[in-house]
Amino acid sequence: MSDKKVQHSVISNVICGGVSGLITRFVVSPLDVIKIRLQIENTRFCPNSKSRTKALPLKYRGIFGTAKTILREEGLTAFWKGNLSAEYLYIAYSATQFFSYRQINDALESSEIVQNSSIRSFLSGASAGLVATSITYPLDLLRTKFVAQDDKNKLYTGIKQSIDLVIKREGLVGLYKGLSPTLIQIMPAMGIVFFGFDTIKASLDTHLVMHQLLSETYFECPFRQKTSYIAPWKDTIAGALAGLISKTVVFPMDVMRKRFQIQTEKALISPMFHSKNYSEVKGSWAMLKKMIQYEGVMSLYKGIVPGLLKGIPSTAVTFGVYGFCLRCMNPVL
Repeated sequence: MSDKKVQHSVISNVICGGVSGLITRFVVSPLDVIKIRLQIENTRFCPNSKSRTKALPLKYRGIFGTAKTILREEGLTAFWKGNLSAEYLYIAYSATQFFSYRQINDALESSEIVQNSSIRSFLSGASAGLVATSITYPLDLLRTKFVAQDDKNKLYTGIKQSIDLVIKREGLVGLYKGLSPTLIQIMPAMGIVFFGFDTIKASLDTHLVMHQLLSETYFECPFRQKTSYIAPWKDTIAGALAGLISKTVVFPMDVMRKRFQIQTEKALISPMFHSKNYSEVKGSWAMLKKMIQYEGVMSLYKGIVPGLLKGIPSTAVTFGVYGFCLRCMNPVL
């Protein structure tokens, strides 16, 4: 491959990754807000405890109940709460992820260290997730704080102000609180996503009926007149199914990650999101045991329904937009 083609490949991967992240975030933001609220609300009673009768009722119940509560108390714009930091997060994360994946996958393929394409996809996806998450994690932390904080006692008002405040209160390490369970979650998650995507898309290609059905629709590129490309239905379907599998497998780690991210907030956020049971917990294994002890095993899957409803279209849109963008850009570049 010539230097010019390599440069074009890098540019197109970064741009298309960023575009897919931007569009994906806007589409899934309402479900993401609902999911985070459900994940970080404490059940507020200990199973097998006499204090259960004194427990306060949960504020958020189910997808529609949570949506109605948010809409009634905070208005429609609350579903895009913290969206600026989230948009930066998704753009930076997607651009870094797709760029890293392509570079790592190409390096493994050319070196012939890993000859099996499925294993190569998994390892490249896991490594890309590690790189992208490590770089963009502070934005993910701020997004959770924006969503969790009480509107009547708003502490975090902007990205720069929030970063300065976190560093002042917790030091630089505070921007990476919960990074460990996040990496434990994201590496297998992205490995499964890219492995699943490549496997499912290859299966669709070999299935003649599905291949013909999904290859008959054409989209016109918005910045290339009279140029049409096959609609990325296979990318979209493969991405949706890969996202479903990945999200289900790693979801408990996502719940624990959110708990770590608001661990030090106490009264600075809505009281329902804080519990003294978790304020001093250190490490993923300790958090896992505490959650099961105080809230039961099912607490590890709190928010799983909106999580899946968000995760499936998220990966579908991400891979669909990314694939279509690449098809449009490569001839241009």
